[in-house]
Amino acid sequence: MSNNFRDVHTFDGTLGRHFTPTKSFTKDEKKEVIIKFCEKLQHQLAKDMIHLIVNDLDTENNIDRSNNLDSSDVLVEICSKVDGSDIDMSFIEEQIIDIALLGPCPEGRSTRFLQIWQAIKDC
Repeated sequence: MSNNFRDVHTFDGTLGRHFTPTKSFTKDEKKEVIIKFCEKLQHQLAKDMIHLIVNDLDTENNIDRSNNLDSSDVLVEICSKVDGSDIDMSFIEEQIIDIALLGPCPEGRSTRFLQIWQAIKDC
């Protein structure tokens, strides 16, 4: 395993075109779906990161301006996809922990969530 992590800001300005939401969620709908998803998580750090994202729905901290992308839009799509599926939650949880430890900025959130979305969107 390599300890050489790529700076997520390398991708600034290029990621927004890789995501099209399947549905428009209100803030309250996002909270409901994301909190339900969070209940499936085991690791406290992952849960804390998700709670931070929910709290940040009232701020600009989920908005990746360089990619014109709201990371909570990608997260809620992930949550909706996972609901009722057999998608491996440990993979997703590990990625959320990486967001908390390596890239909690808006760009870090959107980059990692897009990676998760790309991995599961066709499951």
